[in-house]
Amino acid sequence: MLKRYPEPENWHRVHFSDEVHWGVSPQGSLYITRRPGERYCFNCLQLRDKNQDRIDAKNLKRVHAWAAISHNFKSALTFYDISSNTNGKIT
Repeated sequence: MLKRYPEPENWHRVHFSDEVHWGVSPQGSLYITRRPGERYCFNCLQLRDKNQDRIDAKNLKRVHAWAAISHNFKSALTFYDISSNTNGKIT
């Protein structure tokens, strides 16, 4: 590529784009700091589920985003959802 575009000005017309995917799940651990005298206050108690620390794939909210950049150009960050495929990649 460098032999084809040896000068910096040659790269002004090249665009780079990429997509990213990640999963968002319910928060695993919550830490509560209580003030003195609130040890058994019902609003300060945290109920724990047996499987709370296990991240289940069906509970993940999948997020997909795409963006592009080039010389003097930056696209908007585009969030998208493709229900027809499982990995969310753009074709």
